[in-house]
Amino acid sequence: MAVTSTAVEIKFDPDQSFQHDAITAVLDLFKGQPLASTTFEIHDTGEQTSLQTEYGIGNVLHVADEQIRVSLDEVQRRNDIPAAFRGDAGDEPLISRDFSVEMETGTGKTYVQIRTAFELNRVYGFTKFVVVVPSVAIREGVEANLRLLKTHLAALYDGVQYNTMTYDSKNPTRLRSFAQANHLQILIINIDAFNKADINRIYQSQDQMMGHAPIDFIQACAPIVILDEPQNMVSDTAKRAIASLNPLVTLRYSATHRETYHQVYRLTPVDAYNLGLVKRIDVWSVMEDDNTNRPHIRLAKITAAKRGVSAQVEVDALSQNGVTRKKITCGPLKDLKKATDRDIYAGYVVEEINAATQTLLFTNGVEIKAGETIGPDRNLVQRTQIRTAIAQHLDRELDIRRRVEAGEMAPTKVLSLFFIDRVANYWPADGKFRTWFEEEYSKAAALPKYASLSLPPVSEVHDGYFAVDKKDVAKDTSGATKDDDRAYELIMRDKQRLLSVDEPLRFIFSHSALREGWDNPNVFVICTLNDTHSETKKRQEIGRGLRLPVTADGTRCTNPDVARLAVVANESYEEFANTLQREIEDDTGVAFPRSNIKKGKDRKTVKVRKGYDTDQHFIDLWNKVKHRTTYKVVYDTDDLIKAAGEALAAKPTLAGSYIRAQKATVSMDAKEGVTTQWTAEKTPVEVQSAYPIPDLLGHLSRLLPVSRSTIAQILIQSGRLDDAAINPQQFLDYAKDAISHALAELLVDGITYERLGDGPDAVYEMRLFEQRELTGYVDNLVPVNRSIYQEVVYDSDPEKDFAEALDVREDIKVFIKLPGWFTVETPVGPYNPDWAILKEDEDGTNRLYLVAESKPTRDVSKLRADERLKTQFGEKHFNAIDVHYKVVKVASDIDD
Repeated sequence: MAVTSTAVEIKFDPDQSFQHDAITAVLDLFKGQPLASTTFEIHDTGEQTSLQTEYGIGNVLHVADEQIRVSLDEVQRRNDIPAAFRGDAGDEPLISRDFSVEMETGTGKTYVQIRTAFELNRVYGFTKFVVVVPSVAIREGVEANLRLLKTHLAALYDGVQYNTMTYDSKNPTRLRSFAQANHLQILIINIDAFNKADINRIYQSQDQMMGHAPIDFIQACAPIVILDEPQNMVSDTAKRAIASLNPLVTLRYSATHRETYHQVYRLTPVDAYNLGLVKRIDVWSVMEDDNTNRPHIRLAKITAAKRGVSAQVEVDALSQNGVTRKKITCGPLKDLKKATDRDIYAGYVVEEINAATQTLLFTNGVEIKAGETIGPDRNLVQRTQIRTAIAQHLDRELDIRRRVEAGEMAPTKVLSLFFIDRVANYWPADGKFRTWFEEEYSKAAALPKYASLSLPPVSEVHDGYFAVDKKDVAKDTSGATKDDDRAYELIMRDKQRLLSVDEPLRFIFSHSALREGWDNPNVFVICTLNDTHSETKKRQEIGRGLRLPVTADGTRCTNPDVARLAVVANESYEEFANTLQREIEDDTGVAFPRSNIKKGKDRKTVKVRKGYDTDQHFIDLWNKVKHRTTYKVVYDTDDLIKAAGEALAAKPTLAGSYIRAQKATVSMDAKEGVTTQWTAEKTPVEVQSAYPIPDLLGHLSRLLPVSRSTIAQILIQSGRLDDAAINPQQFLDYAKDAISHALAELLVDGITYERLGDGPDAVYEMRLFEQRELTGYVDNLVPVNRSIYQEVVYDSDPEKDFAEALDVREDIKVFIKLPGWFTVETPVGPYNPDWAILKEDEDGTNRLYLVAESKPTRDVSKLRADERLKTQFGEKHFNAIDVHYKVVKVASDIDD
């Protein structure tokens, strides 16, 4: 039986200071404009407050642009608008009557727009306003807010007569009443209704309008035009259309302006967060452990060029350091098994690359689209996301119920929102998301933990809002089509009903209809379910749930323990935070001084000094350190088998791959940026318990200078061979690590380095300093004078201190932070030393050619095994080419 629910009457607070500041910022632009009075009244100055023409009654502006310029400058300084957002200088003429208000999503932009129109009418008598929206969704949002505000506005503006209407191309004659009315009029119009002068009906003359075009009646009113989300209306066509309205003034409201014009007020995401104007955010990261036992293939992009079509894919390839993730370029017939040197890619041979559909087809029948990833158990990840979202939702309901019973707050409805990218995953009765949701909800609802909630049956708690075709079948759309209208209207009509605690519907599935323009304050959980990587911006996704929640009595809840949004994402919480911060920086210009996120524009190329190749000190130093070597090893095989077998036996217990749901709290700070702190983890879900065992001996023999028979004896002696079936790749990693380290320990005494000679392949050529570009981030560079580079790229403060100390010493003739391409081969992998130094006495008689390795301690026995072994092998290499080698902590250590 259907439940009858009463819509919640939302109570609006008319006295929020930040909203008043935004409204006042616009009002103060028109200081000097005659105050509101009786219609057509003539002031002492002889100025008429309204203009009447044959079309109707319009706005009149009596303030000169020069005075608005002065007022604009005062407003911007009062509101601390940064120079980058101030537009033209304060002593220059006004470029245009376009003004921008920036307010974070969820803080009441639409409320401020409407209140601003009413205040401009109350103070100055302006009567004609046109709200231009970029989409049906935003139009529905504006209309819904006007309906919700009806009682509120009547109380604030007692006796004020006003009318609102939405432009309908099927009934354009209504614009005549808009133009001819002598009281406040608010017209809502979609940009698509008037951005094509050759086909839009608004530009065509109408017999019922005495041969006039509907647009004529708007133009004659010189309306104040309000642009809602103007970042979606920046094309030249849109700009011409807006100009065709003949606006007296244009006011732009957005959280993400692309063009700010004259900004008069800004409330950034950080401001809104710190003022408690939006919900706090918790991120549940649902991801599978890196599982290299299955082929990982991510199609990054497909490129069409004259030489043909190619695809860039990300794979897990075998390298000297084990399995590493890298990008490779694929053409037709590219065999990923050969490209990765891994058997698990057998059958993945490129058959077709389709640039038009952005798809890549392999000979085994597997097809992948740009942005998609083959590898993780996507179904299990998504099902875990649904389970996590349901648990978060029910936990929130339980917490609120306890607070209500304790008298802390009024009852509050909890809503959860699932974004999906394919309607077919939910719409049919057997859609996988619908099936998983119903199963997981039923399991959760049966738990004793939630018995006190008296949860409704599963059939009543979830529904989807999708665009439908003529046969009433849901379909995938962009969110901006005519077929989306019904979905928008349905969800907007249900907005207040959904707030009722008596309404059983609490889990909402949507394709594109709720991406923008729909902000229900009681969305406490957002779960993004994508078969591909989501291209939707984080700010747009979480924006649907940032508004402070509303209780059953219509008041907003500001308690930060209650006003929290849980985001269930299929990415790491660090990645979520980094992406969110980048978007905030890109969208708003907010700069985080201590940002841990490095952006491309922060990188700088470090230049080599002119004439470096004629500097005799550098030439002498380079001629000493440039030599390559080869090494020979002597060890006892039995000792290796024993040591490596014991090392492998001591490795941690192997486990299969798991889906993990980890929670982190998100914080925002003007100095620290967007940060996360891990707080909890749910019970991991095992993905698979057994995998086919690869060629263990072949794999390890390709990576290690050890015979297959010796490797076989090591694996047998370890007693761990059965573990290979649990997690084959991890077992191989363990085995390689155990054997290579045991071998390295034996080789410290038994290895001999020999210089190769002076041929081109035996030395590092000096020209590499020019051919191999060196780059660093601007905040990790220190300028120096005694190096061939103008700056040193440092990785830590001790390295910076070391470079600065060397740079001021007279006995240091030249020093180099050795670039990454300068490596020494060792049994435990390539080794890149830190510093090459030429030290010379005052009289020039004693020279020291030195390679120094910066470490936190000079006691190599306290270093990690890899670090210790590389320094020990490095010392033997440099001894072989007659160069001193030292492990140092500070610059003075080179003197010992």
